Amino acid sequence: MSKSSKSGFRDVECGNPISERYTDEPVIPLLNDYDTRDAPPPFNNYDTQDDPPPFTTYIPVVKKLKTGFGMSDTLTVSHDPHLNNDGEALYRWLKEESLIPPKPQVHIRGTHQTCRQKDGKTETSTTTDFDLRLSLGQYFVEGNVFGHSPHLRTVDQDKKTSRGGRWKTVATDLGVAKLSVLSWAHKYCEDESTLKEFIMKKSCEGWDLTLLKNQLEAMIRSMNYLGSIDISFPVLETRVEVFPSNRISQMRKNVYWRWFFYLTFLWIFAWPFLWFFTKRYHITETVWHYAVWQESPSGTRERVFVQQEMEWLMTWGSAIKRAARARRQGFVTTHDIDEVRRAGSVRPTIDDALGFMMLSRSGIIGWGGSEHLNF
Repeated sequence: MSKSSKSGFRDVECGNPISERYTDEPVIPLLNDYDTRDAPPPFNNYDTQDDPPPFTTYIPVVKKLKTGFGMSDTLTVSHDPHLNNDGEALYRWLKEESLIPPKPQVHIRGTHQTCRQKDGKTETSTTTDFDLRLSLGQYFVEGNVFGHSPHLRTVDQDKKTSRGGRWKTVATDLGVAKLSVLSWAHKYCEDESTLKEFIMKKSCEGWDLTLLKNQLEAMIRSMNYLGSIDISFPVLETRVEVFPSNRISQMRKNVYWRWFFYLTFLWIFAWPFLWFFTKRYHITETVWHYAVWQESPSGTRERVFVQQEMEWLMTWGSAIKRAARARRQGFVTTHDIDEVRRAGSVRPTIDDALGFMMLSRSGIIGWGGSEHLNF
């Protein structure tokens, strides 16, 4: 039996465990040997206490105004003071409003003259045979074709419009470079005039409306319609207007004050005053397209569209003729297209045959012509 050495080791043969052994390798402490209470805080390169407040878009006070005696169109008007003092806020609001599309329509109206003779006197009146409207807003490239969005821009340099003055001018005559929409917004806010206005207009382009008008008229004439046909393409909700918050600017857009000036004939004095002393900024516009030309990957130019003019006419032609024969006054919708398709797939009845005979008679001798009535 060996005795213990001076280093304190014990021999295994003695049955006593060895507590330590000498080794040349360095001793590496384990992670659990550290006291984490004394450890420094973890490194963080992002101090949350200095975070800026989250960005929120300024929502101005806006009102919708009806225009025209028919109350068919709507203006977006704001007298918000912040839009008149902060050009950045005005620009951001115009950008948001530019994303709201206008509402283009097709208006088809058929009328004829009715003459009534009574006691030697002749009275002439206009009778409406049909008054049809169709919406075209779903055929914009913007919002329907990937990669296309409406673009807020300033008008062309050679276009005569109001550029912060009282008269319409061409930019080249002023000898100034074309400014951005943001620059014009700042310029408007820096203008301290009491009477001023900033107006953005929305327009539609891309279709040959003359071709569409001629084809629609020819289609209605093919039903042997003898009356007068009026076809137009109105565009609603096209104006966004900003005015100062002073009392005069608010009165000019108040419907009650306007009627007061009409009825008292004070508009004879007020209208020239406002027209001569108002500074107008009619410099921005947003264009929505039915079709655009772009360069294809092969290097050729191609026309991008949702539907072409003649395709639209083939889709809606039967529904328009059906509504005109029914002397409809109102909108023609996809429900009318479904009705035409269902009518073509159902076997005709006796009532349908009688109705067809009456339509055939009107198709032969014509309908919608002038009437002369004697009493």
